[in-house]
Amino acid sequence: ELPTLGKIKITTPSSSDLHNSFLHDLQQSTGLQLSNNGETRTRKVKLVRK
Repeated sequence: ELPTLGKIKITTPSSSDLHNSFLHDLQQSTGLQLSNNGETRTRKVKLVRK
């Protein structure tokens, strides 16, 4: 597994579509691999080096 560089916590409205879109855009713009813990409202995002 890749080393975790840091963690950020992102809270978005309950719409999972909006949240997934945000994570996708963030991943595209930063080149980081993002993962979430599957919660509906609040997801922790792991930042790892690709």
